[in-house]
Amino acid sequence: MEMGLVLAAGILFGCLANAISPLGLQWTRNYFPLPAVRDSPSPAAAASSESPAVSEEAEAIARITARGYTAWTFDRAAEAFADPGRLTGRVVWVDARAEIPYRRGHIPGARQLDPYRPEQNLLEVLAACLQADRVIVYCSGGRCEDAELAASLLEQAGVPRERLVIYVGGFNEWLARGQPVEPPQAGGSGGKESGS
Repeated sequence: MEMGLVLAAGILFGCLANAISPLGLQWTRNYFPLPAVRDSPSPAAAASSESPAVSEEAEAIARITARGYTAWTFDRAAEAFADPGRLTGRVVWVDARAEIPYRRGHIPGARQLDPYRPEQNLLEVLAACLQADRVIVYCSGGRCEDAELAASLLEQAGVPRERLVIYVGGFNEWLARGQPVEPPQAGGSGGKESGS
């Protein structure tokens, strides 16, 4: 009997603390809003002669487009990086990786938005994204779905879906192709120093 009362008091206290806390859980919020993807064979499965990197990219593109987002490959992302709008805020890059990988290196000018800890900087990132014409979201690349989660958070917060794109190759491909990185990577192992 006493254990039941302690348990009930604990649950009641927890619910009250959650209700008054500004960081409390919202009972009606869907914390995992991505729609399900159909189990139809991907273009990568159909083309078994492709290399693993190409098939992984094709799988990611199929997954992203099935969820209604625009997927960009490296060439399109590199074009957008060269766009002067990146320096004026018309093009915003969002890094959907956790804080430690972001601090170790990210695409120059990218703003960090960890989809598992959006309370850390969602408002700051959202302010920039709402003013932008194009928002490019990336994570590690390949099978990583964090960019999709971050794009979904931004869309729920008011960024129109048509402005959101997901860079499929992500940071790993960017670094492997020797593109600019902040902070510059030591020892010439990947990116070159950015001019911004």
